[in-house]
Amino acid sequence: MNTPKLAPIFVLMAWASWVGAAVDFKEADITTVKNIVERNEGAGAIPAKVNDKIHENSKVTTSAASMAELTFADSSITRMGANTEFSFQSKERLVKLNQGTVLIHTPPGNGG
Repeated sequence: MNTPKLAPIFVLMAWASWVGAAVDFKEADITTVKNIVERNEGAGAIPAKVNDKIHENSKVTTSAASMAELTFADSSITRMGANTEFSFQSKERLVKLNQGTVLIHTPPGNGG
């Protein structure tokens, strides 16, 4: 019977599907804050600080001469320029840029 010969193939296939799976896109860490940056989880805007967690549907806003950087679990980085309003949703890995500028870097293979 060929079952023992096929076992390593099944293990390899399971490992490959686990490695290739998209990482959750439900939160990000604020890794850089310059000047006035605020976050809004739905209860009003509060000053953002480095290491704060931003959850999906929350907004991050930057003022004039300000910037922020978010890092996601898959090592994707989002940098927001001055006068920016940004949010994201996990279902479709959708980012919303209501105004301003962003630079998004996603490592190869992590495009979801």
